[in-house]
Order: sequence, then C-alpha cells, then structure tokens
Amino acid sequence: MKTEQESTVSWLSSVNGEEPSEEVLLKIYDTHENDRNAALDLHYSNRNYYMTLVSALLAIFAGGMLQFYREISSFILLAIPITVLALSELAKKSMDRYYQRFLEATVILAKIEHLFGLDGPIRSKKLKSTKILWSKDKHFVLERWATDRAKCNSSEQFISERMSMGDNRYAHWVFSLMEVVTIILSLVSLVILLRTHVN
Repeated sequence: MKTEQESTVSWLSSVNGEEPSEEVLLKIYDTHENDRNAALDLHYSNRNYYMTLVSALLAIFAGGMLQFYREISSFILLAIPITVLALSELAKKSMDRYYQRFLEATVILAKIEHLFGLDGPIRSKKLKSTKILWSKDKHFVLERWATDRAKCNSSEQFISERMSMGDNRYAHWVFSLMEVVTIILSLVSLVILLRTHVN
C-alpha cells in the first residue's frame, strides 16, 4: 500500500519508480505542446467546416421552399432539415473528441510544469535586472492557470469539467441554436406544405 508521500509523486514515475530526466521531460513537453496545438486547430477547423455545411444546407432548404413550395415534390426538401440535425450532432461529437485531446495534452503539460516548479514562484541567479516584472504575480505561469488546476483533485475531473467550458461550450451553443432554428423552419414549412397540398 502506498504512503501519502508516494502517491503524490507516482503520477510521473516510471514502473520501477525512477525519476525521468529533464531531457525526457522536455521532449514529452514538446510533443504534447505540438499535440495540444494540433488538437485545438482540428477543433476549430471541424467547427468551421460543419458550420459552413449546415449553413449552406439551411440556405438551400429556405430557398427551395420559397421557390418550390407549390410543387408536390417540395416535400422532398424536408430531408434537408433531417440531414442538418444529424450533421449538427456529428459536429458536436467531433468537436468533443478534439477538445478532449486538447485537454489531455494540457494535463500532461501542467504536470511537467509542476515538476519544474513553474506553477509557483521561481528564482534565477542569472537575472541581471534588479526590477521585478509584475511583482504581484505569485506564479511563473499565469495565475488563472495555476489556481484553475488546483481546484481539481484529479486530471479526469479537470478534463470532465472543462469539456463543457470555453470554446467547446460556445461551439455547442451555436450548433444547438442551429438545431432549434432548423426545427422551427421545418415545422413552419410542413404547415405551409400541408395547407398548400392537402385539401
């Protein structure tokens, strides 16, 4: 059974308990920094791709209904809103996957920053200036980063809570709004089609 002290350092220990070298940590940091940036870029590009696709389909649906609602074949247009709803849900799942990758990489970076002491005050003997830059700061990393990480007891909790925060939350809101608009347009269109074609 692990003691309290062992459990506080075991999250970055190898199987035999050896401490990784600074060189290894820096390589891990570099790898996950690149992975984090790539995941966030994929999150944004997926959001933009699906938003463009959904917006185009809604425009086609609205234009089609305005022009062809008197035709009996216009009922086929109702397949477009169903497609939009499916794509919106797919977009949310896709964005969640990339945002989770972003958060997982952030967790690894935070652990390495903690090992190097960057989430606290640091001192440098090589500092030539006698003036302290931003003297009220308590951490080398941003205060918000340090305090935000400290609120969670585990990396799983950190990731789980932040999946519904930040850019991912706003992206979900936008697609949910698009779904509501799609449903309203569909119902209005269906009423118009029924009144036009059903006596």
